[in-house]
Amino acid sequence: MSSFPVLMYHALSAGPDPRGYVLPEERFRSHLEAIRAAGRRGVSLAAFLEADRPDEGAVVLTFDDGSASDRGRALPLLLAFGFTATFFVTTGRLGMDPESMEWDDVAALAAAGMDVQVHGHTHQLLADLAPEEQLDELARPAALLEEHLGRRPWSLSFPGGRYTPFAVEAARRLGYHALCTSEPGLNRHPAADGALVRRFLVHQGTSGAAFARMIGRDPRFASKALSAYRVKRAAQRLLGNRAYQAVWERFCKPGAA
Repeated sequence: MSSFPVLMYHALSAGPDPRGYVLPEERFRSHLEAIRAAGRRGVSLAAFLEADRPDEGAVVLTFDDGSASDRGRALPLLLAFGFTATFFVTTGRLGMDPESMEWDDVAALAAAGMDVQVHGHTHQLLADLAPEEQLDELARPAALLEEHLGRRPWSLSFPGGRYTPFAVEAARRLGYHALCTSEPGLNRHPAADGALVRRFLVHQGTSGAAFARMIGRDPRFASKALSAYRVKRAAQRLLGNRAYQAVWERFCKPGAA
């Protein structure tokens, strides 16, 4: 079995942005250049996991939320490099504000060979919801994506990267075969059906050296990142989901998600 990294991005911007999780477009371009220079390839989660044999040069690229920059900024760069990515979209936000994609944008991503999957319907944190509400957050977007794209989504990214035991079991019953989290680390190929997938968060505070260790599949870096993540999760439990999410969205410190 081979280990592989999954990278998690959010929105891209034309230039500097006060939101730490929004990456300048040129920084994303430099990451794609670094992947190519390292002799690796950016691929979607679907392309990697559905391969009969592990692609040893693969770096899995994912985007959360469904930002308008997914089509406007990320897609042209991915096509220019010949890479693919998985876009986890929050279906209830589509077409609701200028910073979110429209359904036509989602269809354009799929038509361009990108992998479009689920990031909940309203982006509410599942731990804050009753079981029936958690189920709706996972089931409704799958039905909507199937209706608009003509195929059933098979993977999801938990809103905020956080999940509950009920949500994991419900997702597996709904037919999701890969469940993406915000826990940093390396993954195994082939992955078990319904596996929890670890991802490295990439944001404005991610240094070039850290990025190189992510795509280089450095196990010591992955272990340290996971330890730091667990400390921050303890802070999250202390503050509560809503307060922690507000802090993360404003500052997006390294290792947060």
